[in-house]
Amino acid sequence: LSPVYSIGFCASIFIMIQIISGYILASNYIASTSESFNIIHSVIMRELDTGWLIRFNHVNGCGLLFIVIYMHMYRSIYNNSISKTSVWIVGVLMYIILCGIAFTGYSLVYGQMSLWAIVVICSLVTAVPLIGNKLLILIWGGSVVSSVTLQRIFCVHYLLPLLIILLILVHLYNLHYINSTGDMYFINNRYDRISFYPLLLIRDVFIGSIILIIFNVFVYFYSDIFVHSDNYIPANPLVTPSEIMPEFYLLPFYALVRAIPNKVLGIVVMVLFLLSLSNIYPIFIIR
Repeated sequence: LSPVYSIGFCASIFIMIQIISGYILASNYIASTSESFNIIHSVIMRELDTGWLIRFNHVNGCGLLFIVIYMHMYRSIYNNSISKTSVWIVGVLMYIILCGIAFTGYSLVYGQMSLWAIVVICSLVTAVPLIGNKLLILIWGGSVVSSVTLQRIFCVHYLLPLLIILLILVHLYNLHYINSTGDMYFINNRYDRISFYPLLLIRDVFIGSIILIIFNVFVYFYSDIFVHSDNYIPANPLVTPSEIMPEFYLLPFYALVRAIPNKVLGIVVMVLFLLSLSNIYPIFIIR
């Protein structure tokens, strides 16, 4: 099997890093419009022992996680792994939830870009006929973004990783119960299969070690590469940033919505795109 089959293992490493560093940060975080920004940039980054390291692990881990996930999805499509419906659908569901986790985590910083990300993304629900405005008030906990909004976002951001852990177990069970898709078409009995231990385990550990080295290079030398400069400015609802844009891993959805002038139609296209991911096999047959 090619080393690209270790990409899934690398993704699991980053997910574990995110969960561990995230819960450490959560123990020192306060969801408040008046305190959140200072808690992160003053208390965690400057006063908490190794707080800066934990946060940069969390920030850079998120960006690298999505790079690895997009590589994993491309590899799955290229190698026709999407023919295994249960494995693919669970994987797509994990991807959607991870996007939700990334967005909520980005919002909790409550910098200038975080605030307007909350405003823009949450305002998409107003496209729902009849109840759109009521849904927005329900999500925000009022007519404007407030501490209540951050508390609700924090709860979602805290709880969704627990669901991700469950889906990872389901994903792995489905994958290994059906057998992983390799470049072999002659698997008819157990003697034709490759044992995971020791060769594949050694390969995964080796590739994972290289990825961790690259990860540490980002953490120590390129700490801010995944952070928008406007997010170092405290949130101000009276000042709109010159350019509102999401992080790179959410750009496909942002592009779909912005490409269509009508907001409702743009959201419909985005939803159809997500639905198409779960049924991509009949559309793209690589082999």
